[in-house]
Amino acid sequence: MDDIEKSNRLREIGRETKKLEKEIGNYQKEMDSEIQRLRDKKTYAANNLAGATWEESISTEMSAVVASIKTKIDFIILFHRVLIAPPLILGFNV
Repeated sequence: MDDIEKSNRLREIGRETKKLEKEIGNYQKEMDSEIQRLRDKKTYAANNLAGATWEESISTEMSAVVASIKTKIDFIILFHRVLIAPPLILGFNV
């Protein structure tokens, strides 16, 4: 790979990195919004057994939201590593 190709590849990786970072940020905002919505929903629970059961189900839903978004973010990070790995294997730093 000549210097021009290396330079072009590095620029491409830089663009992809910014794009993936933005996507991660969007997922984090989505998660924060959904968690806040569920927290707000908890405030309507009655102070009795039924309310406690409902709060527990909301907490379970919150955990599911976090796990779902974490899976999406982990996939993006893995994709990014695969994107950067070929240049490292070819012997130059990114």
